[in-house]
Amino acid sequence: MDDPPAPSGGFEAAFGGADTPRIGLGIDNRRNRDLLSGLLSEYEVVPLEGGIEAGTDLCIVDPGGFDRLSDDIERWKAEQRPATAPALLLANAPEPAIWDEYADAMGQQLDAVQSIPVPKWAILARVRGLLKTRRFSRAAEERHERLELYERAMDGANVGITIADASDPDLPLVYINGGFEAITGYGPAESLGRNCRFLQGEETDQRTVDRIKDALEAEEPVSVEILNYRADGEPFWNELDIMPVTDGDGEVTHFLGFQEDISDRRRREADLERYEQVLQSIDDPVVVSDAEQCVELSNDAAAELLGEDDELAVGTPVPALFPSDARADVRRALADVERFGEPQEFQFALSVPDDERRVFQFRFQRERNTADRPVARTIVVGRDVTTLREYQNRLSVLDRVLRHNLRNKLTVIAGNTNLLTDRREELPSEEITDIVDSIDTATADLLDLTEAARQFHRSIEPADRAWAAADLPDLLEEVVTAARRQYPDADIELDATEPVTATVPSTLRLGLDGIIENAVEYATSAEPHVVVSVLDRPEEGVAEIRVADDGPGIPDREREALHRGGETALEHLQGITLWLVSWAVRSVGGEFRINNRDPSGTVVVLRLPRVEA
Repeated sequence: MDDPPAPSGGFEAAFGGADTPRIGLGIDNRRNRDLLSGLLSEYEVVPLEGGIEAGTDLCIVDPGGFDRLSDDIERWKAEQRPATAPALLLANAPEPAIWDEYADAMGQQLDAVQSIPVPKWAILARVRGLLKTRRFSRAAEERHERLELYERAMDGANVGITIADASDPDLPLVYINGGFEAITGYGPAESLGRNCRFLQGEETDQRTVDRIKDALEAEEPVSVEILNYRADGEPFWNELDIMPVTDGDGEVTHFLGFQEDISDRRRREADLERYEQVLQSIDDPVVVSDAEQCVELSNDAAAELLGEDDELAVGTPVPALFPSDARADVRRALADVERFGEPQEFQFALSVPDDERRVFQFRFQRERNTADRPVARTIVVGRDVTTLREYQNRLSVLDRVLRHNLRNKLTVIAGNTNLLTDRREELPSEEITDIVDSIDTATADLLDLTEAARQFHRSIEPADRAWAAADLPDLLEEVVTAARRQYPDADIELDATEPVTATVPSTLRLGLDGIIENAVEYATSAEPHVVVSVLDRPEEGVAEIRVADDGPGIPDREREALHRGGETALEHLQGITLWLVSWAVRSVGGEFRINNRDPSGTVVVLRLPRVEA
């Protein structure tokens, strides 16, 4: 082999910086083997003593080496398919003679022959050409494997995948996967060669279609949700993503489309939107907590009651919505619901607008399980039970008062009746008259008690809590005039000269009659003195009605019970009247209190919301 200068450009130029190729030398001629090893120093050169390793890129043999390695070369080539595994034969003979001698091996074990001696550059050029063929074949093999992988992946994907030809103005489909056929019902025969617009139908939104068209014309990606139709005519919501595919020169050659049936999701979203509308229409506060016991959903009533500035942030821990002294109960309720699945309830007081304290009952219960959504959320519903508790409390008081008074009056009637029965023959007529009068009085008291109870019941029924604006001097003049006729021996004074209008409950007239009646009947003097007056307090926004007497006063425990709104063992009809007036005044936002006078007597004060005339 001669040694003229080799042409410029080595392995890096030919192979683009890839790993150094491995060349196996099956050269039995020792001198030629040494010369080739030096000539091919830019490559990884390994001697072929027996067998050929899988990582070999080129085999170079001489006639002796070929005879020794021909079977190994054939096996190596078979293992490398479909990639090319080139083998070069160097022989000291004219090239036509070499071809004739090794004709049967060409294409099977050998790919090229080289007559030697030749210049070194000729051998290098032949080696580089064969290695280039090897590199291209391996790249083609890798691309083929990737394409097969991509095709398997696309065919097995759950989403629909389509490829449209961008070189055709109509953008016909050239590929669809099984997911597309499953979603749409259209197979290759009905789809390939057609524009994907065949999925559109009567209710498809034209604005969405125009958006897709504009993006395709601009060769830009686009993502939409569009109403499409299956092969059987059934509509479905399609989440469609389209992206352009470019070649090595940056030219768009195809459009890749992804389709996913999101009909179920759209239905759930529509249902959720309806549920949220229903939720917002509920006056009671409602909070839905997630699996981490944080706010996932709430309505405006919950935000107003439990939030800050009428806002309730998603992700807020539910216990943090409640006052600090109630958070332990909330955490326990949430834990018990999760552990046992049974609803939990508890009550506590909360501040509402206008600094009013109201009692709320909160119910914690697990969301009902559905086929496609495991139970993980807890629904918290609050209800203002202040009125209910007040109603129940009032009924308890009514029951206690009635039972006490009924028992006392019936005891009087029964005792006197027994006395008449047992001793009517021996009793003087005057005593019999007194006994009959006692029975009549007790009977009248029972009738009065029945009427008071009826009015009491009306006063605690929310539906019957009527109110009106009234001129207090005119109202009190009517009340006092009627009382003077009923109690001619009493001195009933009216001090109401200044006109003032206030909000009054419908039962106020009955209550005032009862207060004056109590003042007269329980007075200790023969001529009871009662003063009914009106005070206008515009700076406080109220008008006061005062009923003052010179009687024995109201027992402290009754006044305390009225102030607290709790149950007490009231001992006479006076008690039910006071309760009636107290609750009637409070029902219109007023205030009721009783002050004992010194040295004796009582002042009943009714503070009512003032109304501008």
